[in-house]
Amino acid sequence: MTQLSVDVQTAPRPALAASTEPAMSVHGEETLFAWLKTPRQVREAVERRRLQSVLLVTDPAMLELVATEALRLGPLACARGHLVLTALPRASLLAALQAMFRSVVCLAAAATLEPRELVSAMGGSEACGRLIAAVLDVPSGVLALWRGDARSLAVPLVWFSPQIDLGCAANAIVTVRSGGRELAIGEAVFCSDDVIAAFDPDYRRRLRWRRWQQDTTLGAMVRRRRHELGLRREEFPGIDAKTVARIERGEILRPQRETLRLIAQCLGLDLDSLHHCHGAT
Repeated sequence: MTQLSVDVQTAPRPALAASTEPAMSVHGEETLFAWLKTPRQVREAVERRRLQSVLLVTDPAMLELVATEALRLGPLACARGHLVLTALPRASLLAALQAMFRSVVCLAAAATLEPRELVSAMGGSEACGRLIAAVLDVPSGVLALWRGDARSLAVPLVWFSPQIDLGCAANAIVTVRSGGRELAIGEAVFCSDDVIAAFDPDYRRRLRWRRWQQDTTLGAMVRRRRHELGLRREEFPGIDAKTVARIERGEILRPQRETLRLIAQCLGLDLDSLHHCHGAT
């Protein structure tokens, strides 16, 4: 991640001390993240008006300055910006900010990460996969979630059953924890990755690819190498395509030594590396 200010912490997860100024960083090529704690940071962030931005404000005293600086640069200065607030401003100021920014997310009524965890979740390269806040509306049966990139998700409470008792949901305490990697509803704990992937097709594809790349099993190694070489399962000499498919799916954990030898030969892999894969003996 590219850093844009002088008083910064190292990427990807800034660990902020009380005496340091938080990082301003870029997600990908065009999205700016900044935690606005000082007038200088407000000016620097707002002046980068050509960037899509996610701006976090935890100090209510900075809000009027944000509005003033945005107005100074023109009505469209923050048109691509998302503003995330941890405190509820007065109604007139909130309306002004909503008119200036693409979106304004107020987390005052939500179960939210504490400020430094919030910055870590929003400022890292995995922001889209972290949860920063949650609000459960029991009458509608909807759990509203906010991600580190300021996008929101509306998740039906029934999606979490049977891990939670829907009849007792009204009394359940909802928390976001572990730096935004976990969502807890009462005693039940859910992985943020899984929740987000269930309702965001793009993230689901990226998560599947990431887990596939990290998988150390024999089947995953064979599948990755086969894709790299552009081979079909039918192109393994001496091995039935169905057998290759079962190995890749993990249905055959301990193929015969001759089968492993043929796979290694076809894929250009070392036989010992296949033997030492998890699940191969």
